[in-house]
Amino acid sequence: MKDKKNKFLLLVIISIFALYFLSNETYTAYESEVNNQVGLAVADWKIEIDGQDIARSTEDISLSNITWESTHTNQSTVAPGSKGVVTINIDPTTTEVAIKYSISFSDHTSNPDCLLTVTSIYLEEEKLEKINDNTYSGIITLDQIKNKTVKVLKIHVEWVNDEANNDIDTQIGLNESEANYLNLEFMAEQYLGE
Repeated sequence: MKDKKNKFLLLVIISIFALYFLSNETYTAYESEVNNQVGLAVADWKIEIDGQDIARSTEDISLSNITWESTHTNQSTVAPGSKGVVTINIDPTTTEVAIKYSISFSDHTSNPDCLLTVTSIYLEEEKLEKINDNTYSGIITLDQIKNKTVKVLKIHVEWVNDEANNDIDTQIGLNESEANYLNLEFMAEQYLGE
């Protein structure tokens, strides 16, 4: 019986030690609540061409700042033989990133349906990079944007008086046919310094 008592006592002592060691370990659960909304300010992207926001435009924009030089038509009209200058103001002054842009045009030399021929294209006080015959590229730096710099693009055009086009020129003059003078495409993207 003593052996049973010793076994029982040993079992109680082991149980007490086990209980003591188990009670010293703490089990806790931590719960954190995370908000998945991050408050980051996104840089503004707004480029105006002659006062029209092209970043949000879904339609073609019209350019009306054309000065015609002709001795045989009224000052604000155009006819075969007229020359003119299209002035385009590129205003990114509320944009918050540097911009790389390209201007491509389709004129009478590349598309016979267009009436006007581009004779030159340039920026005032700055050089454009010529990509190919009908595409030019430029950069507007962040410093220029911060200084409220508006780029002034000049496109010299001519309605060449070609006797082979007399029929279509007459239809346009009589408003029997709609004129397609010139097509311009302006593309802009963030400039990353490449």
